[in-house]
Amino acid sequence: WLSPPGGKTKSDRPRRVPSNPLLRPFYREEPPSAAGEVGVTAVMAVTAGTFSQLLAAPLDLVRTRQSAHSGSDLTMWRVITQVYDRHGLGALWSGSSVIMLRVALLNVSQLLTYDTAREYFAQRLQLPSESVVVHGVAGAVAGLAATSATCPAENVKTVLQALPHLSNAQACRQIFNLGGFRAFFRGWIPLYAKLGPHTLVTFIVLEQLRLQWSSMTPS
Repeated sequence: WLSPPGGKTKSDRPRRVPSNPLLRPFYREEPPSAAGEVGVTAVMAVTAGTFSQLLAAPLDLVRTRQSAHSGSDLTMWRVITQVYDRHGLGALWSGSSVIMLRVALLNVSQLLTYDTAREYFAQRLQLPSESVVVHGVAGAVAGLAATSATCPAENVKTVLQALPHLSNAQACRQIFNLGGFRAFFRGWIPLYAKLGPHTLVTFIVLEQLRLQWSSMTPS
């Protein structure tokens, strides 16, 4: 529970995709238009993740620094005390604005791309939208979109957490000076290796749970 990856996961995942149907009644317009439905989904996606990511920002910083450390002696508490002693309490939230931007981009790109891809591939493959094949293909496409949308923010966030004294603009300038715009997409493949399967499995499981729930709920 106290390890950075575990703590961060427990903080941000429950408010991400699973909260979509929970938030929908608060944002839905009746009757919903096509444009309104897209806007509702986007607003829900941003609302669902940004606050929890703000809370989890110090754990994300600890994970980033531990990953970059060459040895195994850098404990969670040691990272926190080092950052606090050198830069103050606020430095534990270094890059938090970029982290919230990243989760907003992640949610919007995942949810909107998945919804669109599911309808497209259901028609293209001539399969029902409830098909697991359709869910899997749409989830894979959503993973590609989420990775491409969040990779620049992921790189900026990493620089800010390693160098808390930099501003957002300075971090962007440093990345650009290293390799131009392409440098913002460094690590795209490892990021997709993380987000791709996560997105694929998440949507397949959620769709199956939704179908099971619908079958048990009296009409």
